[in-house]
Amino acid sequence: MKLLILSLFATLIATGKSSHTCYCSKGTDGCTKETCTTDNECIAVAFNNTIDGKEVPSHLYQGCQDPSETFDPCREKTIFITAGKNFSLNSETKCCHSPDKCNTNDTVHVPTEDHKISSWGCPSCFAFDKDRCNATMTKCVQSQDKCVNITGNLTQGSSTTKSFVLKGCATSSTASVLQEKNATLYFGNVTYHIAHISVGNGKDSIIRAPGSILFVVFLPSFLGFLLNKFLY
Repeated sequence: MKLLILSLFATLIATGKSSHTCYCSKGTDGCTKETCTTDNECIAVAFNNTIDGKEVPSHLYQGCQDPSETFDPCREKTIFITAGKNFSLNSETKCCHSPDKCNTNDTVHVPTEDHKISSWGCPSCFAFDKDRCNATMTKCVQSQDKCVNITGNLTQGSSTTKSFVLKGCATSSTASVLQEKNATLYFGNVTYHIAHISVGNGKDSIIRAPGSILFVVFLPSFLGFLLNKFLY
């Protein structure tokens, strides 16, 4: 009998998860009251976001990790991506399991933005309801060493979901997160679902169109050939 009880207890420890309470911030989708209960993680996300040239009010999203989602938002950590003046997203995500309401106001803050301009740049643009946009070369900051080309869907509040295309500069960690399968980012009432992403090295790559990256490592030799041809 003792062996049976010990066996059942061990099984509960190995397979069971204890429910706990998370703080649920006002204005966050799914938060109908001040707290929520989950077997997963409590989430806190602080962010600044500019969409299509319009700044979304800074917000702190707090709630429970949705067990039905195939993408783990706790992997997001820090996101920093820009597309000139048309789009920017700077956020930090932290997850915790205990104690109850561990995702309170003091757990996460919007990261300080890097303003040190680099010597490299990426084609940058943002547009709704299109599969491409007219990009212009924009210098990245030093922490953004990747050029990204993204297509996906964006939902803001109760508005209709819109498709979007984005080209711009991103940090390596951001590009890595966005390349994960079923990447879906939640920022209060704004949701980004990434359908496709191409990533290139910001120091030597140009993204021409969704899904294609042209590496221009041959450019110096080509320019040297033209120079020699016209000078001599």
